[in-house]
Amino acid sequence: EGDDPLPPGAEIPQFNREEPVETKEEKPAAAPERPQHPKSLWERWQSMREHVRQYDEGQEEPASRNDGRPDGAPWESPEYYGFWGSFSRTLLGVLFHAPDFFRHVRCNFSLVRPIVFYVLLSLFQMLASRLWSMKALQELTMTATDPKTLAMAEALMKSMNLPLMLLVTPFFSIFQAVILAGLYHLMIRMVQPDRADFSTTLRVVCYSAAPLVFCIVPMVGSLIASVWFVAAAFIGCKFALNLSWSRTVLALLPLYILEF
Repeated sequence: EGDDPLPPGAEIPQFNREEPVETKEEKPAAAPERPQHPKSLWERWQSMREHVRQYDEGQEEPASRNDGRPDGAPWESPEYYGFWGSFSRTLLGVLFHAPDFFRHVRCNFSLVRPIVFYVLLSLFQMLASRLWSMKALQELTMTATDPKTLAMAEALMKSMNLPLMLLVTPFFSIFQAVILAGLYHLMIRMVQPDRADFSTTLRVVCYSAAPLVFCIVPMVGSLIASVWFVAAAFIGCKFALNLSWSRTVLALLPLYILEF
């Protein structure tokens, strides 16, 4: 009954509504990973050398900072950090973050503040050494019975005139910093003259005096400060002048041997 919507003679195809079941192919079980054998000492040495080479030849960080901080060492920007802030940041940067610190040392600022930093640390070293020397001499005068020993101890105590030492130490420290920076500059100029820069080397020497704060430790403080000073100066020359490790060793090792 009703109208047929299909035209005469139309055929309706019959579809098989039973959809075939897709069978998932079973993946073969992955083979167990073989344990990696530890590298030999030669392979580890080659890997270390390659890492150092890539580090030396990689892109160096730009000398100017993009985070709003001024260029150069914090000590050279007291208007930004304040006196104690610039001094403490410089100390901690040299002692614990030497590569990053010395990488940003190269700048066009005046050399007065780096030299003042070196003078302040030299004065601190002198006062700490005088403190422990006077204490040792006082104990010697209290325990010694030999008249010659007592006379020698009293003469040494009189020679440690504090006002005279405070007057002489700044001039001696400036002379020492300039001579040491000149020797570093000469050795670097012989090895790689295109990277040698006296003002940057003088900055490195001055800021490498930060470990002199350890002179306050009795007995071993001076030894720790001396070794740390040499290490800081070595790292500073490498990163401030953008030298390779091999060039830095070739330039400064003869100087250290002569100094030793």
